[in-house]
This record gives sequence, C-alpha cells and structure tokens, in this order.
Amino acid sequence: MDNLYEASAVALAVFLGLAAVDGIYLHLWRHRLHARAASRREHRIHTVAAVLFVFKLPAVLLWETGGLLLWFGVGLIAVDLGVSLVDMVAEGDSRADLGGLGTGEYVLHMLIMAARGASLALALGARPAAAWAFDAPWVLGPMPPLAAAVAAQALPGAVVMAALHVWLCTPSGVRTFEAARARAEAAVAAWRGITPAACCPPEA
Repeated sequence: MDNLYEASAVALAVFLGLAAVDGIYLHLWRHRLHARAASRREHRIHTVAAVLFVFKLPAVLLWETGGLLLWFGVGLIAVDLGVSLVDMVAEGDSRADLGGLGTGEYVLHMLIMAARGASLALALGARPAAAWAFDAPWVLGPMPPLAAAVAAQALPGAVVMAALHVWLCTPSGVRTFEAARARAEAAVAAWRGITPAACCPPEA
C-alpha cells in the first residue's frame, strides 16, 4: 500500500505545480478574474474549491484517515466534483469577452484535473478495508514519509491561497491587490526599459 501512497504523493506534487501556474499566474495575474465583472462568479467558484482543498488535504492526504473523517473527505471530494462542473459551465460566459479559454489553458485544466483525481484515487485505494468502517479510528497512523512530506508542504500554501481567494472576493481586497499588481508591473517594465501602459482599474 505504501507504493500507492507514494504514487499519490507524486500526482499531488504535479497537481500543486500545475495549479499554481493556473491559479496564480493565469487566474489572478494575467486574466484578473477577481477584478472583472464578467468573471467574478468564476472567481467565487474557484474560492469555494480553494477552501475545500484546505480540508481535503488532512481528511484524505495528510494522514491515513479512517471512519467518519475518511467519509467526510469522500464527501468533500464529491462536493468538489460538483464545484468543478459548475466551474466548467461558468467559464464560457466568464471568458467570452477574452475570446474564451485558449487551447493551452484547456489542456492545463485537463492535466490539473487528471493529477488531482489520480492523487485522491490512489490515496483512497491505498486505505485498508478496515478504514472504511464508520466506527474506525479517525487517524489510523502517519502516511509514508514521501506522502506525508508532500501533503505537509502543501497545507500552508493551500491555506494562504484559500485566504487570498476569499480576500479577493471583497472590494478592498481587489483594490489593494490590483494596486500592488500595477506597481509590480511598472517596476518590471522600468527594469526592462519599457514604458508601461496605463493599468485598467477593476470593473464595477
């Protein structure tokens, strides 16, 4: 079973890397989903997914859980699947004025979903049969070292990303983040010797 947990950890690491590119660079920096009126609903959906991931990590990936805690994790996975479906439907209207999702982003989303699904499926498949009993202990023991290390490293970042997404659901969060983003782009442009274009303010 340790091999399955280790394979789950590798898939989780791949997911984390790809999700960082998608969530930080594409969603927050390049497309500014939180600041555009057309895409705020999509940002809120991503916020729900980010918060769910914070709880999925300890319930499924950080410890070898069992009993009600394991079933709680399975419930979170089911809810997250529903959130992902809603997100896929919302993306069409959200990105219409941007020309829709590009092929590269579609492929990236597919890889993210595949890596996330593989990580969770392998971790659940590695559980002993006794873990699925409702009266089983909530924590059967530690994960193998690799699986525990990857999940433990992921948890602080997941909490920060969830908090950032929640903060960017507020008008003050959007204003502060966009101001910092504009300063960062101006600094990079000045370093490269380029005159930056005027930054677009958050849409009402």
